[in-house]
Amino acid sequence: MRTLDTLIVALHRAGSNTAMKYPEDFPSDAQAAVEAEEILANEQFKNDQARLGYGSSASQIVQLIRAYVARVTLAFAKQACDLGRDRLMTVVEIRSAVDVFLQEIANAADAEKRFYADGTAINGLVLTDPYSRILPSQLHHITALPEWKEYQQMLLGVANIQRTPLAFSPLPQSNLDGDANPNAEVAAPRQNLIEARSGKRKAFVEPILRRKGMTASQLATKAGFDPSVIYDYLSGKSRPRPGSRNEIAEVLEVSEPELPD
Repeated sequence: MRTLDTLIVALHRAGSNTAMKYPEDFPSDAQAAVEAEEILANEQFKNDQARLGYGSSASQIVQLIRAYVARVTLAFAKQACDLGRDRLMTVVEIRSAVDVFLQEIANAADAEKRFYADGTAINGLVLTDPYSRILPSQLHHITALPEWKEYQQMLLGVANIQRTPLAFSPLPQSNLDGDANPNAEVAAPRQNLIEARSGKRKAFVEPILRRKGMTASQLATKAGFDPSVIYDYLSGKSRPRPGSRNEIAEVLEVSEPELPD
């Protein structure tokens, strides 16, 4: 993710469903997964509310709203943790993004779902205060649910992955290509240099993978790396450490000097 600001997820009312606007760099397949789970969670909420019938109490409705919020938040957290496993989000970024998502979807659910089965509104907000902050008592209930505990376990797994040194060193902020003129590189935007490096690597590696009928993940397995290591290499975000280039070149059946830096 480029900056933490881009992780802020804005939600708004859209008919009877919560519509989510994702950051620009949140993958489309990840968005689709969250959207699908929100649809299922919304249907579950409606079914459970109908099952309670007209005699339902405010506390029962609030319990259903909390379950809806927890389920959709977990869907977002799963996608964020997937990005974290690929080292595209740090643990701190994941935690902050999930906290923001939880806050926003709680606000949206408070506005949309605090109604009895007959359509009468529950008096006052049920999850958030007038300043759109989750009430501490409601946050306590939500974080005690199994969905939140599952998210915490996933986050711990990401933390364990990210604290393990890569077989590749991350690229420095400047002098990414090691050319003779470092001043020109410092002046160039980092993202442009990463994209240029990625383009060179993919242009060399991907045709070989296609000829071999091999995926990047299979290349990683044969070379003895985690798949995220190869993905980082192909995306231009890391540089092979001494010894790692040989393993990649051997699997690709090319000489080490041929392999783009």
